[in-house]
This record gives sequence, C-alpha cells and structure tokens, in this order.
Amino acid sequence: MAENSCVNIERNKENCTCGSEDCGNYGLCCECIVAHSNNDSLPSCLRIRIQDSQAFRSNLMSLIEKAGISD
Repeated sequence: MAENSCVNIERNKENCTCGSEDCGNYGLCCECIVAHSNNDSLPSCLRIRIQDSQAFRSNLMSLIEKAGISD
C-alpha cells in the first residue's frame, strides 16, 4: 500500500509508538502488522508491558475460574 492511499496516514503517524520513523511501513498500520506477523513478532504498538501482561493473565484466569472452564 502506498502512503498516499492510506486515509489515516497522518493520524497514524501522530499516534505511532514506533521509534523507526524511517521504516517504509511507518504510519501504515495494516502493512506494519502484516510485516511483523510474517516475522513472528509484534510491532511496538501491540507490545504489552510485562506488568500489564501479568495483570491481564490474572484477570483472564479469574474469569475462567468464574465460568467454570477447565483444561
């Protein structure tokens, strides 16, 4: 996708947390996610800090227990 065909390019660039502003996919979120997916990695905007991840897992486990779901 060309930069000029992305209707959200300016808003994406304003909110992008990636430090690689020289990347060809900078601001092209869908292209960036696909490229990272192909490399089995996550872009900066989708990375979760360890603390947040642990809190998410705890909340998820709590919901699973409440729902009575088991392995």
